[in-house]
Amino acid sequence: NRLRKQIQYLPLLLLQLES
Repeated sequence: NRLRKQIQYLPLLLLQLES
């Protein structure tokens, strides 16, 4: 369950990296 939450915010981190 916790991993699922991490995957939900993972795309956000990826977006920051792309910025």
